[in-house]
Amino acid sequence: MAPAGLHRARWMAKGIYAIKVYMFRGEFKMTKKEEVAITELWMFVVSIYVYHWFQAPSCRFAPRNDLKLLKDLKAYNKVNEAIAEVALKKFSGHLWYLSEVLAAFAFFDENVPLETKTKMVQALENEGQEDTLRRITIDSRVIEMSSLEDFVSQNTRKFFSITGLSPDFLEREVVTWESDPEYLHIKNIVSSMRVVNDIAERGVALMEEYNKLHTQNEEQKQYLLLTIVTDPPLLPTLDVEISLGHELGAERIPHGSRRRPGPESRRAQDERFVQPFANSQDGIPGPDNRPFGHHMVLIIELLFAPPAVGFVLLLDAALEEKSAKKLIEEKFCDMLFANYAYWPIASFALFRWVPAYLRPPATSLLGLGWTAFMSWCIHNERKTSIPRK
Repeated sequence: MAPAGLHRARWMAKGIYAIKVYMFRGEFKMTKKEEVAITELWMFVVSIYVYHWFQAPSCRFAPRNDLKLLKDLKAYNKVNEAIAEVALKKFSGHLWYLSEVLAAFAFFDENVPLETKTKMVQALENEGQEDTLRRITIDSRVIEMSSLEDFVSQNTRKFFSITGLSPDFLEREVVTWESDPEYLHIKNIVSSMRVVNDIAERGVALMEEYNKLHTQNEEQKQYLLLTIVTDPPLLPTLDVEISLGHELGAERIPHGSRRRPGPESRRAQDERFVQPFANSQDGIPGPDNRPFGHHMVLIIELLFAPPAVGFVLLLDAALEEKSAKKLIEEKFCDMLFANYAYWPIASFALFRWVPAYLRPPATSLLGLGWTAFMSWCIHNERKTSIPRK
């Protein structure tokens, strides 16, 4: 695994390093204090943190997982009281999904017992706070006795008005929900929601990169964003995610502009390389959006075509044992003209239709093929021009 940044936003990296250091502790000298500290850290990561780190991207599991994390930390007091208290204090400041509104995600969590869901439906009749808190605080002394229904109130119905989803399934028996088409449809929508900060940050970065790929013109970029915002049929989850983002007090990006994080595919690299062609008319690049590689092929052809043509003529003269000077005088200008006519067309075709990862060998093959063709033409003309006896 390659080294990563050791900053607080990527705390998992520190946990991974701690595990590595402990695994290879016999390969270098550590003090007793360092070994104890590393041991305490990796034990916390493995026993508590890893599970919740992998569960974090799922918003419908968030209320249950947040409450479970708090209870796990309270139980971890018996293992390491110092770490448990610090972690509990830190994570208690990130309880957005246990708020009265977002606790509704738990209705769509199949891991929540039917009994608990029944109590949650009943709790919808409880009066909520006048000012709904986006992030709640919990007294650590009552965590072990808390349950999901304790966070549900009349304000929880706001979740359905914010998202535009129907709450009619709440009027039916909980045991019938998993066979109810309406409930399953809403559950499918909720399952596709991603409201984790990490994903939102990646989405913002990807959106910025996406804008740069299409146009460098600021006016055109604004038109592009305006089209996305004013065309809701193309982005059916846009309003839902913007509303949830407002509820969480953070900016969100359209669902349609997200891509899975990870290394770019060859196809994506190719699209980045030839994207300017997509915005031009009839596939002809404009003056300010022609790919860099297209310019480079033309520059290389301009610089190296005369020596290449001269080399071919000298080679042919040597093979035919003719005067090289005379042959160059006769054929150099014609071949140079043909060369300059061939390579712009070939390079345009190369960067218009050939994938990026195939362009280096394709360029070499085109060059060798063209050189061989010129040599054959000269050789064939020599043979046909010799008078027969």
